[in-house]
Amino acid sequence: MNRKTITTSLWVMAFSFFCSSGAVAQDANFHIYLAFGQSNMEGVGAIEEVDRVTDPRVKVLQDFTCPNLGREYGQWYTAEPPLFGCWGNLSVADYFAKTMANSMPEEVTIGIVPTAIGGSDIALFQKSAPIGKGTAGPEKVPAQFAGGYAWLLDLAQKAQQQGVIKGIIFHQGETNTADPEWKYKVQEIVTDLRTDLELGEVPFLSGELLYQELGGCCGVHNSEIAQLPNIISNAHVVSADGLAGADVAHFTSASYREFGRRYAKIMLPLVGGEIPVDNGCGEKEGQPICCNANADPDGDGEGTEDGAPCQVAGDEPEAETETPDTTETPPVTTPPVTTPTDTSSNSSGGGSLHWLLISLLLGSGLARLFKSKFE
Repeated sequence: MNRKTITTSLWVMAFSFFCSSGAVAQDANFHIYLAFGQSNMEGVGAIEEVDRVTDPRVKVLQDFTCPNLGREYGQWYTAEPPLFGCWGNLSVADYFAKTMANSMPEEVTIGIVPTAIGGSDIALFQKSAPIGKGTAGPEKVPAQFAGGYAWLLDLAQKAQQQGVIKGIIFHQGETNTADPEWKYKVQEIVTDLRTDLELGEVPFLSGELLYQELGGCCGVHNSEIAQLPNIISNAHVVSADGLAGADVAHFTSASYREFGRRYAKIMLPLVGGEIPVDNGCGEKEGQPICCNANADPDGDGEGTEDGAPCQVAGDEPEAETETPDTTETPPVTTPPVTTPTDTSSNSSGGGSLHWLLISLLLGSGLARLFKSKFE
């Protein structure tokens, strides 16, 4: 057996060892965010065509096996709603993730770890709570888990094999409205997650509930949400001011889009990103107004600018033709998107590198035996 053959065999052994041990390179540019709560995090907004525009730099870790979506539990997919469950709708997390990706360097990919169950009590996500076992009751977590916390922890640990958890987004409280103990239960959950996942003090963002003056049933609970930063380090509240409701508890699709952007605008400076600059053209129904009429080529009143949805200023699409735009708009080009890939050194470091590798894999005694036999 010649030296080249031995060298090749050693690298094959090394590769096999790392594959069999489950070791996977963690990508520092894969930024992961845990997203949990009840129905407003899960999302009840109707999914519209503009929401189905995907970005290869935005991923979701599947929380259920869903044959209707062609997705399997615990696998990463390019994010497209529904992000939660098999039959969900538009959620806060959709536009949070898109805004984060649009506002971070191109080499950064955003990953969402979704766990939310409509109507669930906060106790579902307590490590110590006895509710939510399997598919029993309204809190239908996957049957292999004892409760929501175990489910969230399992997905988070899978996510950590690929990337780095940078923060947590949360929306819950309707079921626990005005419960003064709620905030301490949230504090317990955040503390347990940070400890069990060794996260340090990553940002924790909690969104307000639909305001009472806008028809909300549970806005009184916002006084409890406001106290979270007082008892949880690096916790922040995301305002729901002005966001319209679809019913007494849930937001409209336009509100979910804006709410997601608000989450992102608070998260970005906490993780080294840049807050997106308002386009200065105003808002309509919770969405920015398109600055450029060419953003709405089909004239349906909705368009896309910089990867985000926008609406034309007028109530009727044809209103934009009253003052023709005579300036020539340069074509918009999209820069090539890069998805993080694992990299490894391809340099050949000579015999010493090979024996060092063997020493690490087999122990110094066996390595010396190999060396004496083949050198």
